[in-house]
Amino acid sequence: MSTVRRWYIYLVSAISLQATTWAVIALLRNLFISRLNPPPAAIAFPIAVIIIGLPVFLAHWLWGQRLAGRTADERGATLRRFYLYGTMAAFLAPFAANAFDLIGALLQAKSVLDRRPYGLTTGDAIVYHLLALFILGVLWFYHHRVAAEDAKTIPKAGGAATVRRLYVLGFSTSGLAMTVAAIILLLRWILFQFGGDVIRYNGPDVGLTTEIVRLIVGAPLWLTFWRWAQRLFDGPSEEERESALRKFYLYGTVFIGALGAVSNGTGILAGFLRRLLGLSPEGDIRMVLPVIVGMGVLWAYHAFVIRDDAAKAGEAARQAGVRRLYLYLVAGIGLSALLAGLSGDASVLIRALDEGFGSGLRDELAWFTAAIIAGLPVWILPWRQAQTRAIAPGPAGDGARASTVRKIYLYFFLFIATMTVLSSAVFILFEVLSWLLGADPPTLSNLGHSIAFSVIAVGVWVYHGFILRGDHKLSEQAQVTRMEDLDIAVVDVGDGRFGRALVEALERESPGLGLEPLLLGQSSDEEIATRLILAGLIIGPWMIAVPGGARGAVSLVVSQAVMNSPARKLLLPTRAPEWDWAGVERWDADALVRQAVRAVRQTAAGEDVRLARPLGAGAVVAIIAGALFLLLVALTLIGPAIGSLFNDLDTTNNQMELYAAAAALALLEGLVGRCRVNVHTDSRYLRLGITEWINAWVQRDWRTRGGQLVKNQDLWRLLHRLTQAHDVTWHWVKGHAGHPLNERADCLATEARRALLHLHRPQREAGARTFTDDGQPVVEICVKVSCRGAEKRGGWGAVLRTGEHVKTISGGELGTTANAMLIRGAAEALRTLTKPCRVIFYSDAKYLAKGASSWVTKWEARGWRTKSGKPVANQSEWESLIEASRPHDVAWLLAREDDAPADLAQAGELAAEAVEQ
Repeated sequence: MSTVRRWYIYLVSAISLQATTWAVIALLRNLFISRLNPPPAAIAFPIAVIIIGLPVFLAHWLWGQRLAGRTADERGATLRRFYLYGTMAAFLAPFAANAFDLIGALLQAKSVLDRRPYGLTTGDAIVYHLLALFILGVLWFYHHRVAAEDAKTIPKAGGAATVRRLYVLGFSTSGLAMTVAAIILLLRWILFQFGGDVIRYNGPDVGLTTEIVRLIVGAPLWLTFWRWAQRLFDGPSEEERESALRKFYLYGTVFIGALGAVSNGTGILAGFLRRLLGLSPEGDIRMVLPVIVGMGVLWAYHAFVIRDDAAKAGEAARQAGVRRLYLYLVAGIGLSALLAGLSGDASVLIRALDEGFGSGLRDELAWFTAAIIAGLPVWILPWRQAQTRAIAPGPAGDGARASTVRKIYLYFFLFIATMTVLSSAVFILFEVLSWLLGADPPTLSNLGHSIAFSVIAVGVWVYHGFILRGDHKLSEQAQVTRMEDLDIAVVDVGDGRFGRALVEALERESPGLGLEPLLLGQSSDEEIATRLILAGLIIGPWMIAVPGGARGAVSLVVSQAVMNSPARKLLLPTRAPEWDWAGVERWDADALVRQAVRAVRQTAAGEDVRLARPLGAGAVVAIIAGALFLLLVALTLIGPAIGSLFNDLDTTNNQMELYAAAAALALLEGLVGRCRVNVHTDSRYLRLGITEWINAWVQRDWRTRGGQLVKNQDLWRLLHRLTQAHDVTWHWVKGHAGHPLNERADCLATEARRALLHLHRPQREAGARTFTDDGQPVVEICVKVSCRGAEKRGGWGAVLRTGEHVKTISGGELGTTANAMLIRGAAEALRTLTKPCRVIFYSDAKYLAKGASSWVTKWEARGWRTKSGKPVANQSEWESLIEASRPHDVAWLLAREDDAPADLAQAGELAAEAVEQ
C-alpha cells in the first residue's frame, strides 16, 4: 500500500471511529438517564453521527484490514501501529478519567461531587460513567487484540517498536504521576493529624477521599504499563534494551525526583537556619516532609532500575555508560544548588555591609546557606565516583574520560563560569571608565557583587578547566600507547596517494608511530605477506582481500596473506570500475581518510567500528536549539546576579515606592501647604534617586548617563516637583529593624496587597508563608450567605485557609435573615480557630466588613443604638462576633466582584448547599 493511501485510510478510520464512539456514548446516556431530559436535538444529532460515521469507519477499516492481510509489510507498517496504539490511547485516557469519577462518586469524593455533570444524583452518575466505561473498554480491547495479532505475525522493530514504547511509557508516566501525587498528599494528611493545628478538624479532610481515588486509579495504571515495559526490556529484543525513549523516561524521572527532594530539603534546612538566626519559623514541616519522602522514593526506585538495567546490559562499556549518565545528572543538580547558594550568600554579605543585617537578609542567608548544605553532598558524592572512574587506568578509564556526557557536564559549567566572568568584567570596567569620565563613582554593592560573582565563577572555571586538561593529558598518553601496541600496516594500490594521506592523518593523531604505506607493486609479494602476518591491524582498500583486485595488482599471495593474518582488518569502500557498494555512501578521499582514522581510534579503544555520519539539517537544527537552551539556562542562573549589578530592580515595587512618597507629599500640600517634612524610607531605590541621581537626571533632561530615558520618569518628575514645594529631609532606615513607623508602613502595604487578591489567584506553593514575623499564624477566612426570603430559610458557608491547609464549614436555620446568617457564619468561623491568629477576613457584604471594622465600636459607645436612636438589629449576633474575634488580630476586608478571592465563591456554594439541607 502506498504511504499516501495508508495515511488516508487510517486518518479517516480514526476520525470516524472517535466521532461514532462518543455519539454512541452520548445517545446511551440520554436514553438511560431520565434526569438529563434531553431535547430532541440531543437525540437526533448522535443518531445522525452514528448512521453516517459507522459505515464510513467500517468501510475504511475493513479496507485497511484486507490490505494488511495480503502482505506482511502492510501489517507491520509503522503508520498502522501508530493508528492502533493512538486509538487505544484515545480510548484508555477517557476510560481512566471515567473510572476516577465513578469511584469518586461511589466513595463520595468531594472534588468529584463538585464537578458532577448536570447535577446528577449518585445513582445516575454511576450509570453515566458505566456506559462510557463499557463502550470505551470494548473498543480498547478490540484494538488491543488486533495489535497483538499483528505482533505475532510481524515482530515490532524500528518505528513500530517506538510507537509501542511511546504508548507504554506514556501511560506509565501518567500512572506514576498520579500515584506519587496521591502518596504525597495522603502522607501530608496523616502528618496533619498529629501536632498543633491552627484550624480545628472535626473529620477527615475533604481532599482525603479524592487522593484515595487517585491512588486506586493511578497505581494499577502505573503497575500495568511499567511491568509491560519491564517485560519488553527483559525480552529477546536488543533494540528494547538500547531504547533512548526508555532512558529518557528513567533519567527524566530521576531528575524530577532528585530536584524535588533537594529543593524541598533545602526548605527544611532553611527553617532550622532561620531559628538559629533569630527569625520566627515559617511554613510547616508537615507540608514539605511528604514531598521529600515521595520524591526521594521516586528517585531511589528509578536509580535502582537504572543500576539493574546496567547490570543486564551485557557489555562493560554499556553498563558504565548507563551509570555515568546517572552520576553526572545527579552531580549537575547538586552543583547547581551549591553555586546558587554560594552566590546568594555572597550577595547577602555584600548587601549587609551597605544596608545592615536585617531580618530580610537573615532570611535570604538561611535559604542560600541551606542550598549549600543540601547541594554539597548531592554534588560531591556522585562526582567523586565519576572522577575516580575517569582517572582509572585501562579501557574503563579511557571510556569514562571520552564519554560525551562527561564532556557536556564539564563544558556546561565551564560555559556558565565564562559567561559570568565576562559579564562581571564588562560591568566592572564600565563602572570604572564611567567614573573616570566624570560620572558618579561606583557603589560598594555594585562592585562587590561583580567581584564576588567573578571569584566564584573563576573558581568553577579553574577547577573544571583543570579536570579537562587532566583528561586530555591522560587520554593522549593512553591513545599513544594503544596505537603503538596496535602495530598498524597500511596497504594501498595504484599511485599510493590514499595510503600516504592516511599515514599522515594517523601521524597527526599520534605522532611517533613511524608508519610507511605498503604499496602493492613496489615491494615484493613475499615482503608484504610477511609484514601482514606480523601486523595487529591491517588497513587498506577492499580490493586487497580479492585475488586479482585493482585490475590484477592484488596477487593471490597478498590476498591470502590478508585473509590468513590474525590481525584485525579494516577494509575501506573505495571506488572501483564496475563495482558498487549497497548501503554505503559515496565519499571522497578526504572523507574516507577521516572515517578510517576514526575507525582506528575505535579499534584501539576496543570499541565496535561505527560510522560517523555528517550532520544533516535536522541535527544542525537540534544543535542550534540545544545551544539556545543552554544560553537560556545560563541566563536563568546568572540573570539575578546581572540584574542586581545593573540596578534592574522590580519595576512595580519601584513605582509603588515612588507613588507612596508622592501621594503623602501631595496630601500635605492639599491640607496644610508648604511645611517641614521628615521622610523615612528603607527603599534604596528611592533614597539614591533623591539624594544622588535626580539632580544629574534633571541636568541631562531626564536621561541616564548612558543616554536612555529614566525609568518611571513621570513619577520622578511629580516627586521632584512635590519636594520643591516643601522643606523635605530624607532619612534612611534599615528594613525590618524595628522602626515603628516603618514597620507600620509595611503592615499597611501588606494589607493593601492582600485586599487586591484576584479571583484566580495562583495556588500556594509548599512551604508558603503561614506565620507573621513575630510567629503568629496567618489565616484567611471567606464567608458568604444564601437565603430564601419567602421561606425565611438561610445558610452560611465559610472557607478557612492557612498555607495549603483548608477547612470548610457551613450551617443553616429557619426563621432568619441574610444579615443574621452572615454574622453567625463569621463568628462560627472564628470559633474554629484553636489559637490566637492573624486573620484576614473577606466578605462581599458591606454590612459585615464595615460593621465589624468600624460601626460596631460606635454602636457600643451609644449603648447599641444607631445614629437615629433606634436599636441595632442583630445585637446578640454582633456581641457573639465580638467575643469570638477578641483573641485574634482581625482585618476585615470588603471583597469586590472583580478582585474577590477564589475561596469566596466556594463559600457561596457551601451556603447554597446549607439552605437546601
